[in-house]
Amino acid sequence: MHKSNPIIPIIAVILGFAYFYFQAAQPSDPVEGFHIQEFAKLPIVDRGRVKPMDTFARVSLMVMNDGFQTFKPDISEKEKAELTTLKNKSSRTAEENKAYTSLSEKDKRQPAVRWLLDVMTSRFSDNHIAEKHKVFRIENDQLLGLLALEPRPGLRYSIEEFAPQMGELEKAGKAADQKENAKKDAFDKSVLQLAHHLQSYMEIASLQTPLVIPAGKGEDWKPFMQAALESRNANQADPNAGMNPTVSKFGEMLLSYLKNEPLNFNKALIEYRELITKELPVQSEISGFEVFFNHFAPF
Repeated sequence: MHKSNPIIPIIAVILGFAYFYFQAAQPSDPVEGFHIQEFAKLPIVDRGRVKPMDTFARVSLMVMNDGFQTFKPDISEKEKAELTTLKNKSSRTAEENKAYTSLSEKDKRQPAVRWLLDVMTSRFSDNHIAEKHKVFRIENDQLLGLLALEPRPGLRYSIEEFAPQMGELEKAGKAADQKENAKKDAFDKSVLQLAHHLQSYMEIASLQTPLVIPAGKGEDWKPFMQAALESRNANQADPNAGMNPTVSKFGEMLLSYLKNEPLNFNKALIEYRELITKELPVQSEISGFEVFFNHFAPF
């Protein structure tokens, strides 16, 4: 009879802990880049529950693109060629290294919270980068035809690609909405589903959702745009009142992200987090813990 080796169970336990540790390890932010993962931990309110920005971003993106919690940014052929050239260079200048890092990052799948930031800032720029992201999954052949889209692997498309046919989509949506549920065919259901996804997108883009500004005494949480307008009106009525500091800092984050100023973004993020941690210590702690579990996927 062979005796069992006492070392094997120990090794198994060590490997098990190592596995769970590495699965649970959260991605870190670059020192000089945008601290996206820290932004992801900020508490917000959605559907009556306090949750981290990360959870809202993941669920929103997952619903739109049918299951994925990440997305692949649009990278042009010119940028691909530039990336290849920089990659093959034996030595690069500091400026070239910066460009290479930026293009390399752009060529990778990105977290949902970056998509969320792109959408949140899309209405304040002529670039409309969020509209270039291929995150809307469209499976119905008839709907693809209506939108003048060609089937492709993954069946994911950007707003930019079907924007010229938005009028046709609106007509089809109105027609489908007027039908009884029992009479709606696959095309009708696909049209209404896409319309619902676009409505959710527009609510984020117009900063009507999620509720990001913490509630004052006896008040509810508010979406950024509503809180910003109320703060501005209050300041106009009484200049001594000043702007709501949480509104100001959240606005600074969005503006800095839009202007591609990571240092200013990170500074505003730290100051905003200090404000809400002081006001909402428990919610802030819970949000950070939930983000941890969002990255914790052992199975």
